[in-house]
Amino acid sequence: FMSQMYPLFLNVGFFGQDPAYQYLFAGVDILQGHAPVHTDHPGTPLQSLIALMILIAWGALTVLGRTEAQIFESVLSMPETYLASISIVVLVLGAVAAYFIGQRVYQFTNSVVAAISCQLGPLLFALVSPYMVYPTPEAVLQCISIGLLAVLAPALLTNGIANRGATNKTAICAGVLCGLGVAVKITFLPMLGLLISLRSFRLIATAVSAMVLAWLVGVLPIFSRLPVMFAWFYQVLTHTQLHGQGDQAVFAWQQFIQNIKYLQGMFPLFYAVMIVLALCLGCGCVLMASTAFRMRGDRHSSQRGVTEYQLRTADLMPAISMVLAGGAQTIMVAKHPGPTYMIGVLPIMLVGAVWLIYAQRIWVPPKPLRQIISIAWVTLLFFTVVTSSIAGFRTIQAIHGEGYQSYKAIKNQIDHFQSPILIGTFNCNLPECALWFGLLLVPEMDLKMDRITPDFYHFDIFSRKLHLPGVGELSAADTAKTVNQLVQSGRPVLLISPPYEHLAQFTLQKLLETPIQNLYRVTGFEQPNQ
Repeated sequence: FMSQMYPLFLNVGFFGQDPAYQYLFAGVDILQGHAPVHTDHPGTPLQSLIALMILIAWGALTVLGRTEAQIFESVLSMPETYLASISIVVLVLGAVAAYFIGQRVYQFTNSVVAAISCQLGPLLFALVSPYMVYPTPEAVLQCISIGLLAVLAPALLTNGIANRGATNKTAICAGVLCGLGVAVKITFLPMLGLLISLRSFRLIATAVSAMVLAWLVGVLPIFSRLPVMFAWFYQVLTHTQLHGQGDQAVFAWQQFIQNIKYLQGMFPLFYAVMIVLALCLGCGCVLMASTAFRMRGDRHSSQRGVTEYQLRTADLMPAISMVLAGGAQTIMVAKHPGPTYMIGVLPIMLVGAVWLIYAQRIWVPPKPLRQIISIAWVTLLFFTVVTSSIAGFRTIQAIHGEGYQSYKAIKNQIDHFQSPILIGTFNCNLPECALWFGLLLVPEMDLKMDRITPDFYHFDIFSRKLHLPGVGELSAADTAKTVNQLVQSGRPVLLISPPYEHLAQFTLQKLLETPIQNLYRVTGFEQPNQ
């Protein structure tokens, strides 16, 4: 996947410069001693990991003679190298998480088939597989989710009264992973429902305490910006459209229903397991009610009845927790749609299936039938893995090829001009555009860009202001003045951008059109209205 995904500046599909470059420069911001401006997810643990990796990679590159620049200039001059090092780290983390869950599931089921099936999560969906190496929150979130399920294996895959299997150590480790998961991305919140599988108020309280402490540590670099982050979350929660836009309401019900249908079509295997778990819960509730009814009025067996009722309730806790997490995640994502927001909860499907086949006590199939079901399940998984991996690889190959063709066509056209001045915008498909996109949230880095891209400027389509290398962001009036001065200088001024309406102030002559971006010659810029 890395061979087809890189370079990331080819900004197409889900796997481009957004948000990878912003996370890279958030790590730079931390190294500069600042609270990162990028707090949308919030993503702070990943940003801290990136800061550490930048230090390690820069040290290694310096020792190997690959760079002689200072650390920040080195990141600016070879960002893809640093991003690749981060990709390798998240891939290793994913491999460790896969090994861990396999080992834990085998420990509590004594089944190699069950263990292997739980290790296949990252490969089951074409959308998910590339996130094993894409340096963004989803890659880390996937590792944390798998790790959490592995830690909770004794609670999810054993039966009986409270405290059986799960210990204080289990609760603390689960809480720490939950706290870091929420700090990585707010979409991890539904996974907290898994904590009720601990079956003990004491253990759940221990896990919640550890979670709060881990979250505080995780967001420590952005502590001063927490009010801004919470205001952003509230804006998203109380508006019907993406990113806090639309009407002021929690749900747009018609769109909400359509989004649920879309998710069901996107992840059919996940929802099939969730439905079977829910049906199993229904059967369990019927059995509990039947047992309680039979024992009512029988003084000699009343105590035995209470014990059986408690045991059955404990047996259902794993399924309750998994259905709760899957349902809550569906509601969250249907409210704020995006298929990648499901990545954290998808591994539950595999542990849920293992619970149904090996651990549930509502209906215990004969051993030969259980073996048949197990073989059929793992066969379905391997078939899905093969087809999804091929589909994911081909999709990335296609969109990467499309991005490269656009990049090549634009570069060839630019080469026809002598000493051009270039202006890029958001989603411009050039290395310089990716750099500017990443460092827009780290203003101090603007001042270093005159040594990296002295003739490449950035036009912020949202503020409609120009950024100059070595100078920074100009005012609206200075933007108009500077663009017109550049045009009058005699050097060709070229704009590379998708066809945004935000470019209306430019006077443009279209030179080349591609499916991803266009190349324009700038002949003027209109003074903004006062």
